[in-house]
Amino acid sequence: MKGTVVAQITQIAETQKVGANDFLVREFLLKTIEEYPNFYKAQVTGGKTTLLDNFNVNDIVKMKGELKGRPYENKEQRYDVFMSLNIWSIEKNE
Repeated sequence: MKGTVVAQITQIAETQKVGANDFLVREFLLKTIEEYPNFYKAQVTGGKTTLLDNFNVNDIVKMKGELKGRPYENKEQRYDVFMSLNIWSIEKNE
């Protein structure tokens, strides 16, 4: 599912290397700008982790990305889905 999100950055994490191939992931937290705000964790990956270098906590941004999901078996060996909000582009919302 692809789309655009406008939100306020509430937290930015450092870039982390994950997995055997040291894949780069940088997560950040968002608060939507609406009467009843929602909170989301988003991520940028690979070479896009530097996209967040020019942003600060409390910046209101416009982002393009997609919601991705993949199935797995949880600890109880039941079917579950891991979901992530992957961002491709981000700019200050003027």
